[in-house]
Amino acid sequence: MEDSLPAGCPHESTLIGAVWPLCPDDAEGWFSDAYQGLRDGVKTHDRFGRIFVEIFRTWIITEAKFRFQNPSRGFAKAKRPAELNKWIGNGRWRTTHRLTQSSKTFGTELMAWWATLTPATDITADSSCEEIRASGDWKRARAPGNNGFLSVVMGLKWWGGQIRDGDEEEWARFDKFARKVIVGMEIIAKIEGEEE
Repeated sequence: MEDSLPAGCPHESTLIGAVWPLCPDDAEGWFSDAYQGLRDGVKTHDRFGRIFVEIFRTWIITEAKFRFQNPSRGFAKAKRPAELNKWIGNGRWRTTHRLTQSSKTFGTELMAWWATLTPATDITADSSCEEIRASGDWKRARAPGNNGFLSVVMGLKWWGGQIRDGDEEEWARFDKFARKVIVGMEIIAKIEGEEE
């Protein structure tokens, strides 16, 4: 996948840590709100922040491929974590969130939900579109906007932001899953780019 941000989306420099991309000039209002909400409270110089900036960057590129559309229909609700259901039901007003369950349990629920949306494959974004299409049905994972990619990215923010320092097993599980979501969004962006 082309590793560049959309036009009007330069990098914001930081003194220490990862680099936040700036909000694209052509983004819709919903995206600008989500952009700020996802950034709130994330420190780019710590372990979670460095991983999250990669997720965030991929989310921006993917939403840009969809021209920042915000359709009312998003990802399937089946198996979606209850904490995300509550957040969506309350109008997504709170972006910083203390999980009411353990980060481990929430992570397991988030992974199970993502598995219902994407084919079980080891395909990468470097694969051809023909190989990607042959790997399974990616249509369920094609969901830009508030009810799609934003929900998964916000779930990753909550999960990773609450893993305790020193819990290496949970960090490894989070990192592996976060990279799987990044690849999934890259694949969706690639398919969308081919259809333009």
